[in-house]
Amino acid sequence: MNSILATRKFGNPTDISLLIAPGFDFFPKDRTCGTTYYPYVKRNRGVVYQELGRLNAAEREINFAIQVDPNGVSGYLNRAIVNYLQEEFEESSVEISKAIEIDPASVPAYKFRGLCYLKEGNIPSTIADFEHAVRLDPADRWFVNQMARLLSTNPDGSIRDGTRAIEYARSACEATEWKEAAYLDTLAAAYAKLYSTE
Repeated sequence: MNSILATRKFGNPTDISLLIAPGFDFFPKDRTCGTTYYPYVKRNRGVVYQELGRLNAAEREINFAIQVDPNGVSGYLNRAIVNYLQEEFEESSVEISKAIEIDPASVPAYKFRGLCYLKEGNIPSTIADFEHAVRLDPADRWFVNQMARLLSTNPDGSIRDGTRAIEYARSACEATEWKEAAYLDTLAAAYAKLYSTE
């Protein structure tokens, strides 16, 4: 973790060694009311620990941030990332669901929970979350392409939908002026699956 990464994460050239140093707090631990900055510091310290691979320390800091600010979406998403890195995908999706309860319009939450469901093998829920994310953010071509992939290549016939897959794949290709090879490949796969089942 260097000062460049710190600048990107926190908006100024923070000394990371200072941020995670024992005793570094802008407010004492018992001062948990009347400020929104303290949980921000604790949460960002948790993110630094996460980047360093110190996941137990990361979870401890993020848990404290959530305790101080239980209505903050970022805290639950950060804790979900820690769960995900520990391959605790079900726990991760539960944390993201808490974030969605607070902010039903959180595009990152739907995208991330969809990825967790994908890791769990829960394809219908993955598609539902990806579709919701695409409705909220149709400009995200990567997720549009992922939707096309899921709908065209899934071995489960009850999930596979070649027509919708082509619609998503064409949308991604059109948005990139037909110049993105991966999206063209997805469109070709969608057509192939559609006509192979007819």
